[in-house]
Amino acid sequence: MHDLYTADNITLITGAQALSFETQRNSVTSILFEKDGQQFRAYCDQLALGANAIFNPHIMLSSGLTDPLIGRNLVEQVSLRVCVLLRDIRSLDGSTSITGHGYMLYDGKHRSNHAACLMENYNSPRAIRPERGKHTAVADLKFIFEELPDPGNRVMLSKDSRKPSVVFERYSSYLQRSATDLRNNIDDLLSALPVEGPAIVENEFERTEAHILGTTVMGRTPQDSVVDRNLIHHRLRNLLVLGGSAFPTASPANPSLTIAALSLRAADQAYR
Repeated sequence: MHDLYTADNITLITGAQALSFETQRNSVTSILFEKDGQQFRAYCDQLALGANAIFNPHIMLSSGLTDPLIGRNLVEQVSLRVCVLLRDIRSLDGSTSITGHGYMLYDGKHRSNHAACLMENYNSPRAIRPERGKHTAVADLKFIFEELPDPGNRVMLSKDSRKPSVVFERYSSYLQRSATDLRNNIDDLLSALPVEGPAIVENEFERTEAHILGTTVMGRTPQDSVVDRNLIHHRLRNLLVLGGSAFPTASPANPSLTIAALSLRAADQAYR
């Protein structure tokens, strides 16, 4: 993006924090931000928020927006790690950290009761075996599940106006059933591999998949969403809310390319 950052009509301000924006009638007129302990106001014809699924709703709530779904349905994929000892086969090879994807549980009739699941095979130093001659005879797998949005998992304002309050209440029963089913059937699932002993499924979910979604979801009406299909706020028509916060669901797939595509599309629609 070097050409953009060096253009005469673009000013890049780093080390600043966006605090809130101001509105008049049905438009955003300016944004307030802080840099080096001082507050500034930047006036705008269009405003695009791209501050992720935690700070997008926080800035909107700090600006006085009262849409009932702002900050609600905070969600991300959830994963379990599985270690499998292998017989007469070497793993931990290849030029990338993830060397294979398994889509056997990604879609199908099971999704009426169990979550979609993406399997990833890792080149992980933590999986190296101590036995002589068997150091790489191991598979370090991650099973990534979709999760259902829950309005109880949310972003709220806190006493410190610069920091959001993030509330996580629960995992869905849909996800919990999927994890239980994996633990109960992991050996059958991996029976095609030359497995040496039972697979080990970690007891706890991974802390995060680093792809936090929801909180300003897209949809058709203000009653079921915060932004429309073009990521433009239903009422404030010069406000674009970009990023994963617009996602209404959390599939097992990484959302990065979809986020980029939706952002480019939103900019194209907004400036027509």
